[in-house]
Amino acid sequence: MKNTQKYIALGIMLAVGMLAGRYLFPTTNEPILSTTHEHSEGTTFTCSMHPHIQQNNPGKCPLCGMDLVAIQNTGLEDNINSIELSKTAQELSNINTVKVVYESPSIKLNLNGRVLPDGQKIAVQTSHIEGRIEQLLIGYIGQQVKAGEVIAYVYSPELIEAQNELLEAYHGRISQPDLYAASLDKLKNWKVTQAQIDEILSSNAPIENFPIQSDWTGIVLKKNLNKGSHVSKGTEIVEIANLSSVWITFDIYEKDINLVKVGDQLTMEFSTFPGELFKGQINFIDPVIDPETRIAQIRIIYTNTFKTVYPQTFAVANLTVQPYGNQKKLIIPKSAVLWTGERSVVYIKTQTAQFMLREVTLGIATAAGYEIKEGLTEGEEIVTNGAFTLDAASQLSGKKSMMN
Repeated sequence: MKNTQKYIALGIMLAVGMLAGRYLFPTTNEPILSTTHEHSEGTTFTCSMHPHIQQNNPGKCPLCGMDLVAIQNTGLEDNINSIELSKTAQELSNINTVKVVYESPSIKLNLNGRVLPDGQKIAVQTSHIEGRIEQLLIGYIGQQVKAGEVIAYVYSPELIEAQNELLEAYHGRISQPDLYAASLDKLKNWKVTQAQIDEILSSNAPIENFPIQSDWTGIVLKKNLNKGSHVSKGTEIVEIANLSSVWITFDIYEKDINLVKVGDQLTMEFSTFPGELFKGQINFIDPVIDPETRIAQIRIIYTNTFKTVYPQTFAVANLTVQPYGNQKKLIIPKSAVLWTGERSVVYIKTQTAQFMLREVTLGIATAAGYEIKEGLTEGEEIVTNGAFTLDAASQLSGKKSMMN
């Protein structure tokens, strides 16, 4: 009984609802319009989630399966390639533009190098006699040596014998002048000075430990012998470098070697004088490139008269070169270029306040920016700040961008 009453109540409620619906929402005899419509040839269909998906016919996104939505084009090229922003939107996006102009491009090279002894002022002190080093006065690398200074004492039986011959010839010089002259020449060929010969004659005795005097002034770069070492004629005792001038060599990459030339000016800084700048001029470019590092070297001669720098000091240099001389090229700022793998694109501002995407071909990178080989002409206005903002807006609008 209770179930019967429940069913009756539900039926009454359903009937009342149907009647109320007919009064509140009356139906008409008008046919239902089809949701299909004709699309013009200028319509592009894109995915709202993946705007880079674009096609000429309706369908579904191959990535997410959503229905493609239509973007009505005007048929103009810049409608799909460009985006329009109001003046306020441009200010909020901090978009700046400049006009493309011809310039004489320059390239700034940052170089690393070090100080080396002047190769033309390095000398080797050799022994002029044969014997044994009894005393070596060169104690360490870097020791200062002056020309005429004694650097070693050598005991030479051969030289002692030659001195005794001189003494005998000296006593018979009146009767045998040729023998005396030959004895003198023999000692002078061994670099025995006139003062030393006078000392031998005045003392009437040979010098047993004969002094070796330096022929050069500078610092000791290399010490080859020690006390007790045996020397022959021509044996290298020490290597001496005069530091009145030094070489500064800078590494330069293979790709940049043709950008520099002898006579170019550069600015240098040494690690021993941080913050101080020195001027230099290239006087040599190494024609041989290291096969492993692909690096060559350029050389500057620095005179050590103002502030002294020593071998193996680190140095850096800035060198500005003009690869095309005074020839002018189209140059744009580096901030204007968007990289997309192998492609380079920029945004151009048109006369209708729209921003259009344009692919360009770049040349060398200069101090001012990039050289443009193709894609732009003089006078066109390009975006230098805010290009990424424009590109993001283009992607969200389903228009062409750097990624599609």
